[in-house]
Amino acid sequence: MPFLHLYTTLPAHRVPQDFSQKTGVLLSQLLGKPAEIINIHVITEQNIYQGTDPDRLKPNGYAVIRSVGTGSPDDIKRTIAELTAHVKQTLGIDEKQFFVFIIDVDPNLVGKHGKVLADLLICPSKGY
Repeated sequence: MPFLHLYTTLPAHRVPQDFSQKTGVLLSQLLGKPAEIINIHVITEQNIYQGTDPDRLKPNGYAVIRSVGTGSPDDIKRTIAELTAHVKQTLGIDEKQFFVFIIDVDPNLVGKHGKVLADLLICPSKGY
């Protein structure tokens, strides 16, 4: 159920073909969720302006992770650090040009198969 939305100024051709697969494996490890339930949406060619680069001379972006159960504060710190390093390595976006937002989602506010996720949770420790 975890969703990653990654917004970037990069053009689509600068995102490696295996980015979503490798990112899904990383998020699976960091969030403790099965890779097959992780959703990744990369939104390229965005008009993102940051005070550190108002003329958009450097690639930049931000990520929003929404998940039921995001972990402890230490888990969240680790997720942010490792995702930021992964984005720097794979997309070339420097950590000064990249933000991560993590949102812990109430399973009563998410729907799948026409039902709220709370009613579908058969394995709460795995998030589904």
